[in-house]
Amino acid sequence: RVQAAASSAKLPVKHGSITVNLAPAYIKKEGSAYDLPILLACVCACKGGAEALADKCFVGELSLTGALRPVRGVLSMAIAAREKGFKEIYVPEENAPEASAAGGIKVFGVKDAGQLYKHLFENPILKDSVFDVDSFNVSAMANQLDFADVKGQESAKKALEIAVAGCHN
Repeated sequence: RVQAAASSAKLPVKHGSITVNLAPAYIKKEGSAYDLPILLACVCACKGGAEALADKCFVGELSLTGALRPVRGVLSMAIAAREKGFKEIYVPEENAPEASAAGGIKVFGVKDAGQLYKHLFENPILKDSVFDVDSFNVSAMANQLDFADVKGQESAKKALEIAVAGCHN
């Protein structure tokens, strides 16, 4: 997926076999949110310019065309990035309003890998996302809660399932 996205966006990445080591092994890694940082690491390995990525955090799933798809858990990722000292976080455009709720970190919504490449290595074109409480509340009201969004907390989820199934209050 990363190579196809790089090719579609015409980014300078070596073609062929690339091995990516997501160490340490004892930390569970899940989902496709690592696609964008892996792509940028490949670009920097080929082109150089890793200093352009200092103090920046990247999250996003790549489509084969290089477009960024939204990922789950962006607010908690933005909070963690802020607490780790990152100054900026780059997320899929659809996730920018959620990530901007973290506060204390500049949030940039990105449409595709080509746009991000231009912003980082050629000419800054992206504007940071500002948190809008009213629009966030409206969108939050429209979204339904889902247990699939809860990571961990197995005993609490089991207790809630039993309570709901048995009509307990």
